[in-house]
Amino acid sequence: KSMIHDDAAAGSKRARVLPELKCKLEDADSRMAALQREGNELRAKLSQDSLSASLKAREEVQSAVDEVKKTTDSTVKQLSGQVCELREVISRLEQQAVWKEQRHRDQLQELHNRLEDADGRTQDLSSSITASTQPRTLR
Repeated sequence: KSMIHDDAAAGSKRARVLPELKCKLEDADSRMAALQREGNELRAKLSQDSLSASLKAREEVQSAVDEVKKTTDSTVKQLSGQVCELREVISRLEQQAVWKEQRHRDQLQELHNRLEDADGRTQDLSSSITASTQPRTLR
C-alpha cells in the first residue's frame, strides 16, 4: 500500500511539475529563438558594416590612386616640357659649337696662309740678301 501511495504521490508531483517544466522549456525555446534572431541580425549588421568598411577602404584607395596619377601626370608633363627646353638648348649649343669650330678652322687656315706668305717673303728676302751680298764677296 505504501508503494502504491508513493507512486500516486510521485505521479501527483509529476503532474504538478510537468506543466511548470513545459512552461520553462517554452520560455527557454522562446529565449533561444530570440537570441538566434539577435545573432542573425548582428551577423547581418556585421556583414553590412564589413561591406561598408570594405567599400569605404576601396574608395579611399581609389582616391589615393587617382591623386598619385594626377600628380604623376603633372610631373610627367612638367618633365616633358623641361626635356623639350633642354633639347632646344642643346641644339643651340651644338649650332654655336659648329659655328665656332668653322670660325677656328677659318682662322687657322688664314694663319697657315699668312705663315706660307711669310715663309715665301723670308725666302725671297734670304735670296735677295744672298744675291746682294754675293757680288760684294766676289768683288
